[in-house]
Amino acid sequence: MKNLKINIILAVFVLIIFILSCSVVNITDSSDDVNNTNYSASESFSYEFAIKSQNKIYIDAVNGTIDIVGINNSSTTKVWGEKIVKSDNESDAALHLKNLKTSVSETDDGIYLETTQPSDTNGREYLVNYYLSIPAECAVSAKIINGVLKIDSLNSDIAVEMTNGEIQLEEINGNLDILLTNGKVFCQMILPETGNCEITSVNAEMQLQIPKNTSANFAAGVVNGIVNVTNLDFQNLQSANNFVNGMLGNGNGIIRLEAVNGVVSASGY
Repeated sequence: MKNLKINIILAVFVLIIFILSCSVVNITDSSDDVNNTNYSASESFSYEFAIKSQNKIYIDAVNGTIDIVGINNSSTTKVWGEKIVKSDNESDAALHLKNLKTSVSETDDGIYLETTQPSDTNGREYLVNYYLSIPAECAVSAKIINGVLKIDSLNSDIAVEMTNGEIQLEEINGNLDILLTNGKVFCQMILPETGNCEITSVNAEMQLQIPKNTSANFAAGVVNGIVNVTNLDFQNLQSANNFVNGMLGNGNGIIRLEAVNGVVSASGY
C-alpha cells in the first residue's frame, strides 16, 4: 500500500502541473463581476478534415463536454460543437463570447483542438461542448479541467487527464491511461494481448468491465474505501476489503486501478 500512496501522490503532482501550466486560460478579463449566470449566449462551430497520415486526436479543454464516437472504415474527422457564456444578462453574455475561443488545426501526426478562455471569469461561466466523429483506429489524448468525457467504439489508445468530472468509455479496444483528481470513471473495454490499463485518482468511483478471458497482471487498491471484483478468475489471488491482486489468464497485460478515497469495481463479462 505504500507504493500505492507514492504512485497516487506523483499522479496528483502531474495533474497540478498540468493545471498551473495550462495554456487554455491565457486571456485576462477585467470587466466587472456578475451576480449570477441565469442568462446565456452561444455560438456553434464545425470543422471537417480528410484523414491523411494523422492517427491521433489531441484535445486541450477547460469546461464542458467532449463526446467522441469512432467510425469503422472512415477517412474523415468531423468536429462540431457550441461555445456558451453564462452571465447575469443576455447582452453581457453575448459580449463576452469573443473571449471564448476554440482552435482546431491539423499537422502530419494529428488533429489538435484547444479551448482558450479568460483566466478571471468575474463570475461568468464559460463552456465549450465538443462532438467528434473520428476513424475508429485514431488514438485520443484529452486534457480537461471540469466536465464530461465520453468515448464510444474506439480501437486505439486513450490517454486522459481530468481534474473534476466524469469519464465514460464504451467498446474500447486499446491501451488506457487515466489521471483523475475527483469524479467517476466507467470503462467497458477489451485489453490488447500485452496492453496496459491504468486508472489513478484521488477521489473517485471506478467501474471497469473486461472480458472474462482477459490476460493481465491485475492490481486494484484504495487507501480509504472498498474494492469489489466479480466474475473474474484469478491465480495467486491476494485480497482484502481495500485491495485485490492477482493474475488473469497468462498475465500478458497490465491492469492497475488506484485511488486514495473511493470505490473501485471490476467485473468480467
